[in-house]
Amino acid sequence: LLPFWPLWLLVGASYEAAHEGEGAPGGRRPVVLLHGFAMNRTNWIWLGRRLAHRGIGPLYGTSYFSPQAVRRSAEHLGRFIERVRARETCERVDVVAHSLGGVVVRYYIERLGGAKHVGRVVTIGSPHHGTVIARLGALFPSARETIAGSSFYAELGPLVAREGIAFTSVWSRADAIIEPPESSSI
Repeated sequence: LLPFWPLWLLVGASYEAAHEGEGAPGGRRPVVLLHGFAMNRTNWIWLGRRLAHRGIGPLYGTSYFSPQAVRRSAEHLGRFIERVRARETCERVDVVAHSLGGVVVRYYIERLGGAKHVGRVVTIGSPHHGTVIARLGALFPSARETIAGSSFYAELGPLVAREGIAFTSVWSRADAIIEPPESSSI
């Protein structure tokens, strides 16, 4: 997907026309697609179209500057969710997040008051408890924060079950980036 990276300004913002929010046919809730480290919303091109084809959505992708601190990325996510909620006239969105995106959405929910605006979270290979591989990118704030055992995770704390939010973590014991792989488990 790296060849599509320069297209992020043009592609992947939305995969389906806007609907009338949760009152739309079938009561579908908007879904925000959140990418991982050193990626952007174009990483969802194929999966986003497949999800839309299956009737999931409306789907919205956003790009954030992943090397920055997780808090700044979570603030960006909060502003984006507000715009989606206004466009769709709904109270909550669902979020599908890959890798660092899962940590960003957790921070938004746990530390920035996002719990009232999110209904479901699905994370794919997200370092919920850190990864030793992040040491390779230690020049970047978000990489330093996602090192296993960092003070960032002490601040974030364990995932707290919240009424109205369903969490799903998709992960693999064969993951070569999230080390140890069980760190992706919620």
